[in-house]
Amino acid sequence: MGISFGNPWILLLAVPSCVFILWGYVKNSRIKRTGEKYSLVLRFIIVLLLILSLAGFSIKKYSDKTTLIFAVDLSNSTREVRGSMADFMRRSMENKPAKYQTGIITFGKDTFVEQPLSFDMIFHGLETIPDPNYTDIGSGLQMASALMPDDTQKRVLLLTDGNENMGEAIQRAKSLSHQGIRIDGVFFDTEPGAEVQISSLDVPTKLYEGEAYDITITIDSTINTDGNIRLYANRSLVGEQGIEILKGENRFIFKDTALEGGIKTYEAELDVKRDSIKQNNRIVTYTEVQGIPILALVEGQEGDGRELAGILESAGMNYKIYDPSSLPKELEELRKFQGTILCNVSADDLGEEKINILDVYAKSLGRGILFTGGDNSYALGGYMDTQLAEMLPVDLDLNHKAEVPDLGLVLVIDKSGSMADGQYGISKMDMAKEAAIRSTESLRTMDYVGVVAFDSEALWVVNTQHPEDLDGIHEKILSIPAMGGTNIYPGLSLAYESLRGLNTKLKHVILMTDGQSMPGDYDGMLDKMKKEGITLSAVAVGQDADQFLLEELAKSGGGRYYFTDEFADIPKIFTKETRMASQSYIQNRTFFPTITEHSPIISGFKEGFPPLDGYITTLSKNTATMALSSDTMDPILAEWQYGLGRVVAWTSDIRGAWTKNWLSWDQTEEFWLGVISRILPFGDDSQGFIETSLHGNQGQISVKLDHNMKEDLDGEAIIIGPKGKETIVPLEVTRPGKYEGNFGITMPGVYIVNTRHSKGGKIVNTLEAGLAVNYSPEYDLRQSGSIDFLKEIVAQTGGRIIDNPEEIFREDPEPVWTQTGIWPWLLPIALLLFVLDIAMRRLNIADLIGKHFKLAGDKAAKDQGHGGRIVRGENQKARGQRATEPGIEKERRSPKTAGKNVHEGTSKDPEDEAPGFTTQLLKARKGDKRKRL
Repeated sequence: MGISFGNPWILLLAVPSCVFILWGYVKNSRIKRTGEKYSLVLRFIIVLLLILSLAGFSIKKYSDKTTLIFAVDLSNSTREVRGSMADFMRRSMENKPAKYQTGIITFGKDTFVEQPLSFDMIFHGLETIPDPNYTDIGSGLQMASALMPDDTQKRVLLLTDGNENMGEAIQRAKSLSHQGIRIDGVFFDTEPGAEVQISSLDVPTKLYEGEAYDITITIDSTINTDGNIRLYANRSLVGEQGIEILKGENRFIFKDTALEGGIKTYEAELDVKRDSIKQNNRIVTYTEVQGIPILALVEGQEGDGRELAGILESAGMNYKIYDPSSLPKELEELRKFQGTILCNVSADDLGEEKINILDVYAKSLGRGILFTGGDNSYALGGYMDTQLAEMLPVDLDLNHKAEVPDLGLVLVIDKSGSMADGQYGISKMDMAKEAAIRSTESLRTMDYVGVVAFDSEALWVVNTQHPEDLDGIHEKILSIPAMGGTNIYPGLSLAYESLRGLNTKLKHVILMTDGQSMPGDYDGMLDKMKKEGITLSAVAVGQDADQFLLEELAKSGGGRYYFTDEFADIPKIFTKETRMASQSYIQNRTFFPTITEHSPIISGFKEGFPPLDGYITTLSKNTATMALSSDTMDPILAEWQYGLGRVVAWTSDIRGAWTKNWLSWDQTEEFWLGVISRILPFGDDSQGFIETSLHGNQGQISVKLDHNMKEDLDGEAIIIGPKGKETIVPLEVTRPGKYEGNFGITMPGVYIVNTRHSKGGKIVNTLEAGLAVNYSPEYDLRQSGSIDFLKEIVAQTGGRIIDNPEEIFREDPEPVWTQTGIWPWLLPIALLLFVLDIAMRRLNIADLIGKHFKLAGDKAAKDQGHGGRIVRGENQKARGQRATEPGIEKERRSPKTAGKNVHEGTSKDPEDEAPGFTTQLLKARKGDKRKRL
């Protein structure tokens, strides 16, 4: 046993510190007092304790204990030998000496503690489940070293097949060697049995449109067998054939032609009769086809994009027409189009899923989108409160537009018994309530709204009022029951009476019914409504509705007629009609568009533009470019950069309803081709190139920009995973013109990588690439385990390969020096003594202790009689006398005074005292006195 110090030089402070304390006591004459002597001793002890603590005082001793951690590889490549691993550890624990403490960790891609360190570990089997798709031996070794205590010998027993595909085990082993940790290895052979896998799927990385090319599929096998292989391109089957597979490497070739531009993904699948692993029977890759861009043309109604399709066809551009339901809902299919044109398409027809795909398509893939107007687009198409509103360069909310007139709106809703019917558990009444609620939400606080419900009679559900308490209004609407007959007239009468006295610029009624109404004076009612400036629109629901009556009411009432047999369309119709009724969204007038801001689209049209007859009202967003505006400065043509892509909004139509003069214009083709060119991706490889690679579970991106771009730019990459999930990672400058970044791999498939570089917030460069991630290397039979790799690991620490469990504890490790730190305990002890020192000085505890010892000494001397030493009398201070040696007393006082003091200082004659030195002295003095007398 011995002692050691972490900072021995601090011990040099001990002597000067003690001398300084002593000097202070001597200087102030405090050392003469008994209590201060105790305080001085305490302060010496406190200072010494503090110095020893700062110096890192420790006790060293030998320890013969050993820590052994089993590091067990539970990756997929060892799945067949896990039972053997558990059995090996179980048998080894039978021979464990008492001085060994053991623990177990497991690892794959990550690491877990299976069992913590214990001298009495009981092992029944492996229970933790690390991610098995990778083998990170280095991570397992690092965890083992972190669990090792300092006061024992340290050993790691590594159980693995040596198939590392992630991390750096050799470097980690070297680090453990420096820490005095020894690694021994147990090798488990995982040579695959009957196994067949697709090893590669090879296509040219870049192709030109129209080019024919070969697709090579390589299959490796450990046996002779047969099977079937299928090849998919963009998830469509392009080839299938039965194959005979021989042991070793096999190659099969398919042929394909690049028919359209963009990134094209391939997937190969293999079915075989004899196979042990299915995960490696599927593989993906991609190629990029360059050529004439292809556009997706989406028509809200048939014919909405007819004129634009003719322009594209005459220009030789490729396009494909869709309706909202047939538009691809998979990003993988949609991304083959360089641009998408939405011709008067409503948000409800697209659906939330496709809207979100379009958002990623533009923002992250860098594709362009053109929106065109009509009665089913923008606010009338339900774009508000959807992602489409975020994508647009125009604002749909007109609440801040001062010239928008106020509106009085009354909804007249059929609540007859037939309204309880429905589809898929949702009644027409439910849809009517939802429609009424949506209508109220489309109004401003300056507007008025009322709700009338009718069957054979009519009643007010919501009295006409400002839509301020929407929650209360919605509760009343939701309470409408469905019962009774159908009589429209009383409902219209209540609506008329409410609106005629209302002081608003616009007054409108929306009527909805699904049945045949009782007769009424409808002509008279319509005449009265016209006089009061009240308009009427009608909605017929289902084939049983009185369609003729409703159409006539709408036509004579100056409104619009709607028919639907899809009950889910009712809310959409009400929302659209409410916004149209305000006359704030549809502008039906003829005007000449005005150039407002510079844009490449209009740079070549110096002679102006033909007139338009209407448009959908919007507002320009702050960061957007409003190239053309109306005579009231409303946007007609606006554009902006949306992420990596560009979005253009044309608020008039392209069918001819408002653009009759525009379509007959001799420069219309040039104009629209310029608009379409604006939405096409502008990035290309002439500005640089991008490379992607896979390292473990990390994708790596390397971008090298054109040599002319010498200034460092802000770079980032948008990663779109196989399921469409988007991730943004920064790109760091590694050297001038080169940018790099990493992203995590979560599943197999093709990852689309889009990079963008900007300066001052303006995007100056975009590039696109992909990364094909296939099955885990754990399933690759070409990457089987290696005992040579395991030998290299253990050699770094002087370990060995162990074959039998009995060998593990056969060696008797040499004892090691261990240190136990005492210094942490010295600080609290010093603190306690410091408190005691303060208490002694404040409460005079030292003086009390001194008096106690003095009185105890006097009593002991009195009891001893002749002790041959000075004996102090009792209570000297009170009695004013002191017993001392004769010679000393004679020098200090006269015999007379001394005798008097002796006599007066006691309650009885000294002769009565017990025999002793003091008694004899007193007697002698009395005898001398008598003789003198």
